[in-house]
Amino acid sequence: MFEKYSNKDSIALLQPAKKSGISVEEAILKRRSIRRYSKKPLNLREISQILWSASGVTSSRGYRAAPSAGATYPIEIYMLVINAEDIEPGLYRYNYENHSINFNHFVIKSGHFMIKNGQ
Repeated sequence: MFEKYSNKDSIALLQPAKKSGISVEEAILKRRSIRRYSKKPLNLREISQILWSASGVTSSRGYRAAPSAGATYPIEIYMLVINAEDIEPGLYRYNYENHSINFNHFVIKSGHFMIKNGQ
């Protein structure tokens, strides 16, 4: 079951866009894997959209963006932040219930994970 975090560890995400100027068919047609990544940091809007698209709530009945047999949703989404606008580096867990991310008390230092504040 999803572990509860206190609000002090939580960052509210922006509401996702639920319509775009591209059809599903066109998105599939243009989809490509890219192995050359930009050094430009993601912003909060982009992070919010990606996380909602991966596993956000899509109905009042609690259904989510990712399919799940029997609506059990056994997968949790974690995000490792190294370079993002307005979010400090560290490990975050996506909270689908209130569309937020929860800091997991890890920070990135010299390419290694370190426990923050001895937690």
